[in-house]
Parts: sequence; structure tokens; C-alpha cells
Amino acid sequence: MIFKKVFYFILCCSPITVELHGQPCHLLDSHPFFSSVTLGSQVPGDLISCDQKSKLEYAYYVDYHFQHDNLSPQCRKKFADLFTFQSLTFCCSQITTNKKGQISSVGMWSFFEDNQRDDSINYQLPASFSMLYDKLVLLYGTPTEIKGATVSDSLFIRETAMPRTISWECNEINLQLRVRYGARNKALNVLHIQITSREFDFPEMIEGDTGEIK
Repeated sequence: MIFKKVFYFILCCSPITVELHGQPCHLLDSHPFFSSVTLGSQVPGDLISCDQKSKLEYAYYVDYHFQHDNLSPQCRKKFADLFTFQSLTFCCSQITTNKKGQISSVGMWSFFEDNQRDDSINYQLPASFSMLYDKLVLLYGTPTEIKGATVSDSLFIRETAMPRTISWECNEINLQLRVRYGARNKALNVLHIQITSREFDFPEMIEGDTGEIK
């Protein structure tokens, strides 16, 4: 399944981490990111009705996956905010709830071509990532953490893509901007944004337990 493949490549890296400080948390914690859903509330029934196959249930949480092109025109219009962030449009959206059904996080992502037509290796970050990063710094200040690629990642950039994750972590909201880039395969080049409520986030899983209901 393409969603599982994408998130494996997004999360599997062993990054170099740089911790930073100084973002204005009152702006991040109080920002209303979406108009159609609210962190801590239930997933709207009419959104679930837009795609009856969107639900994936696990032991500790529930995911709802939506692809923009698979929705009806009415659903695309009503829930456009779940596919748009800072003027960038994304192809896919994911809502995660805890076991009480409260929305704990909303994420969106898109795949992209990295335009590598020859044998040269391009380590330059995608323009869309850099643009979004600059906007977030203006809004929320210096990120709390930057995870860059390891030497191993750079050696296999064209096979598995190069990872980078930037986080703004506050008392109530965690905001993550992620990218994997430089791969020949478009399905491995992913730009991803995720907003998580720390209050409604589900507990960490026991090590070795995927949490998936068999």
C-alpha cells in the first residue's frame, strides 16, 4: 500500500539532530490551522462519507487517509483546507485520532519529481520545502529541532532519497515539516507537513508492537 511505503521512507532514517530554541509558542499554540476540523474534536461524519474506505484502525489510534483526486467536487471544496497549507496544495491528507475518537494530528503530503535527468547528484533542497520553511520561520520563529541526513543517507540519495525534518515543538502543538528528495523514483520524493496536538496525542506504543489490528 503506497501510504505505508511513503511513511516508512519518511520515518526510517537515522538523522543528525540539531536542537534550537526561541520560537514564540503562544503563536503556534493558538493558531487555528483548519476550518473544517478541530484538533481534539471528532472527525466530521460528512468527511468520512467522502471516502468510506479511508479508515484504518490500530490498537492505539485510528487513521483516516484521503486522496484529493478521489473525492467528489463537493468534498474537495468543503474540505479544501485539509489539502492546502500556506498556499501549497497537497495530494493527500491524513487525520489521526486517539481511541476516544479525538483528532490528535492532521498531516498532508505530496510526491514530486526531482528533475534529475543525468548522473549528477543534486543535494539542493526542493524549492517548495525552502519556501515553506521560510514562511514558518516568519510565523513561528526558530525551529526547536532540525534533523539532517547522515553520511549513509547521502550515499544512497538516488535510491532511497535524502531526509530532512524540521520541528517546532510547543506546549500544546507540535509542527513538523519533512521532506525526502533526490530519488529517481517519484514515489520516494515526498513533502510532508504534520500538526499534532500534544494534549490529544495517543500514548507511545510498546517497542516492537506495530499496534495494527490483525
